[in-house]
Amino acid sequence: MECAHFPARYNSYMSVLYLAAEPVALAERLALDLDRQSKKADPFVPARIVVPNRNLAKWLRLWLARRDGVAVNLRFYYLENALFEMLRALDPRAYVGQAGSLTFEPEFLDADHYRLLVLSVLLGDDSRELAPFQRYLERDGAVLSRRARRRAWQLADRLASLIRDYEYHRQDALIQPWIKKQLTLQDHGEFLASLEKSQRAIFLRIIEEKTGKRALLNQVAGRNLKTLPQYAMELADLFGAGAVAAQAPPSHRTWRLFGITSISALHVDTLHWLGGHFDIHCYYLNPLTARLPQTPCAADLAALAVQMREPSAAADEGALAPWFRAGAESLGVIARLLEQTSKKPVAAPYESILLSAAEAASSQGKEKVKKKDVPAESVLARVHKHLYKAALPSQRLKQDVSLQIVGCPGIQREVETAYFSILENLHNDPKLQQ
Repeated sequence: MECAHFPARYNSYMSVLYLAAEPVALAERLALDLDRQSKKADPFVPARIVVPNRNLAKWLRLWLARRDGVAVNLRFYYLENALFEMLRALDPRAYVGQAGSLTFEPEFLDADHYRLLVLSVLLGDDSRELAPFQRYLERDGAVLSRRARRRAWQLADRLASLIRDYEYHRQDALIQPWIKKQLTLQDHGEFLASLEKSQRAIFLRIIEEKTGKRALLNQVAGRNLKTLPQYAMELADLFGAGAVAAQAPPSHRTWRLFGITSISALHVDTLHWLGGHFDIHCYYLNPLTARLPQTPCAADLAALAVQMREPSAAADEGALAPWFRAGAESLGVIARLLEQTSKKPVAAPYESILLSAAEAASSQGKEKVKKKDVPAESVLARVHKHLYKAALPSQRLKQDVSLQIVGCPGIQREVETAYFSILENLHNDPKLQQ
């Protein structure tokens, strides 16, 4: 997918992409960077760290505290909020806070608000385009049963998640044609064509400039809510046209992205451009980076991503093949940060630094609280060896507790996982059966 190209960098700030197969190696490099910042920068300015979830933020905070004895003055963000804040810092337009097209400062339209916008369309629109969804709700006229309300909420949550995902990953394939009132799945069967038409109707009901649900919410609440893709592409068009220049960013320009692996092309292209205006340090975790040369370039990352998506690679990796496919997709996208775009406006490449497993091993010895070593023949240790292409013994290991499931892609899989965990505990601990 091709996303919007972004304008040239404001100054010569160098952004860096650190690559590692171990989170500890990334954490050690982050700690060193924070040490350097504390000696040069204002001690009252918090270090801004972007993480994919609160669990990783907690782990990182505890790891830094073990290493240094204390972890303070750290402010954690999620990726979308961080990118939105950086974009807002560069927006040169004046927001007067009065009636007009540029009323209030842009605010991030999060998933909760978007779900409510979708719900308002489902409950307030009975047009033919939404007939498939209305049939699912089993509405009886204007009266909504308790079952219909529950279905409406569940459907709004699902559709909001899908449409937001389309905005990040399917801009050219779906979103841009929808904005032009076009459909893309007419040749894929009547069912898919009807489903796309209904989803497009919801999307257009939300984004309509004057009468859309988002515009009405902004008018009533006195706000200026935008999605990240909308705001990023809006500024890309504004700066790309050359009509205005980006506003000089604030003096504190350093942002650190830690452990973010699931990332879209739109995220990467936005980071590519912002890397010329801010000092962005991206600490990228992917087991496949252990197979890269010492000084990797964009072509090395892209080639490895293509190689790991081949059917032959899946056969070689066995049970871990699905993990490698996901890692290859992420690696292929992140490679764009290392490219020099040829089209105008130009985005300069990030510097790449590959962190070795030796750095992770040396940093573990510095921790003040010693961690328990993983048994040499555990399932987790075997997975580690597989990831690093080490020689593996032929005998099958007995299942142990070294590798645990901490998240599932859906409710059904969560219930199955909890069910089998309960059975396993009952089988292993006779006291639980009393």
